[in-house]
Amino acid sequence: MSLGLKQKFTMLAILSGIVAAIIAGVGYYVSYKNLSATIEGEMNTVIDAEGKELEGWLKEKGVSAQYLANLLSGIGDLEQMKDRNLLGLATSDKEILEVTIGLRDKFFAGYNAGEFTGKIDPTQRPWYQQAASRNSVTFTETYLDSFTNKMIISAVAPIKSNGQVLGATCVDVALDVLDKQIETMKYRGSGG
Repeated sequence: MSLGLKQKFTMLAILSGIVAAIIAGVGYYVSYKNLSATIEGEMNTVIDAEGKELEGWLKEKGVSAQYLANLLSGIGDLEQMKDRNLLGLATSDKEILEVTIGLRDKFFAGYNAGEFTGKIDPTQRPWYQQAASRNSVTFTETYLDSFTNKMIISAVAPIKSNGQVLGATCVDVALDVLDKQIETMKYRGSGG
């Protein structure tokens, strides 16, 4: 069977259309993959940078706990450590909800909340035990603060003298403050 000129051009047009559709499909797929990889890489870079900024912000809160622990460790005398005014030295940061101290003799006080000695044994508090088991500042998991009923995270540090644990400091940051810090993060100038 012999095809006429019109039929040959029709077949050629159909085959050209199929080839063009295949080329367009492959081109779309390759472009889509490349664009996705580029966007994913850019997002990861932004997330890493913002994560480091947030980590730095959180470490600043830990500096307050470590500063107070170092100060109290330098005093060394449990009775002198019970001066609540010393706690005020670590509260200049307005994002800190509370600064507390717990001593091994069961003294327990917060700068804002007052003294709880005899009401709560600080040595049984998870933050105290976490701090006492470490040699430097660390952060707790998030938890519901029993005094403010807010979700918080705490920077805790041991108070030590001559290798002995004398107590622990605890610097509380409310998660709503952390949320506000996260809201300031931006991607390509937008966000927050």
